[in-house]
Amino acid sequence: MIAKKTDRRYGSVKGRPRRFIRGHHRRLPDEGRYSVEERDHPTPCWIWLGHTKPSGYGYTGRQLAHRYFYEKYIGSIPEGLVLHHLCGLKSCVNPNHLEPTSRRQNAVRSVQERPACTGSSGRGPGEAVYTEEDHGYATLCWVWQGRTDPAGYGRIGRRLAHRALYEKHREIIPEGMDLDHLCGVKACVNPRHLEAVTRSENARRGKQCKLTLEMVCQIRADHTSAYMELGSKFGVSSGYVGMVKNGRRWKDVC
Repeated sequence: MIAKKTDRRYGSVKGRPRRFIRGHHRRLPDEGRYSVEERDHPTPCWIWLGHTKPSGYGYTGRQLAHRYFYEKYIGSIPEGLVLHHLCGLKSCVNPNHLEPTSRRQNAVRSVQERPACTGSSGRGPGEAVYTEEDHGYATLCWVWQGRTDPAGYGRIGRRLAHRALYEKHREIIPEGMDLDHLCGVKACVNPRHLEAVTRSENARRGKQCKLTLEMVCQIRADHTSAYMELGSKFGVSSGYVGMVKNGRRWKDVC
């Protein structure tokens, strides 16, 4: 490393390589890199004392501190898995408080362990907050009060808020399935207003879908009218009629 300034104490000269000083960058023993604290977990947490990022996780160099301690004292982490903090503290590096799990399961657990709050006051960082509002559905909507994306859906970090609340209060969403808002309110996170459906079915139920199941069956049953004529009749383009006919659209019906 090139010295940025001249320092006679260590014999370094500006612009020249710095001298090696034995023990100058000696790493602390592991016991000196964390403090043992009693938290809400049955056993003490090891709270990281080194560098932490805004996310709350500790780092030892470029490696996550809790992953370093787990691999050193327990073993290698299986490929593709992450470590879930059983104690709920991101800065804890106690390997006995860490459990390898998939990214999806880790996200679901994080939501399930996060306290929920109704109302717009008294919320803490990261809490799921919504207000109960009447939007004309059979029961009240839970309208998300946190961050929303440009499409109008609530967000918890990178996750869609309605999916997170559905998995917290009801069940895991089957792989590849979407959630349809039965109330029609995108910002609603009431799990009773959500139904797991296929992506194509969710698209059909959307307000932008011009065709109904009955219309699609009529188009496919009509073997005499031209595509342009059918398009004018049902309010779609002739090209879309062609995709319905050859099964590129609505392929799982009729």
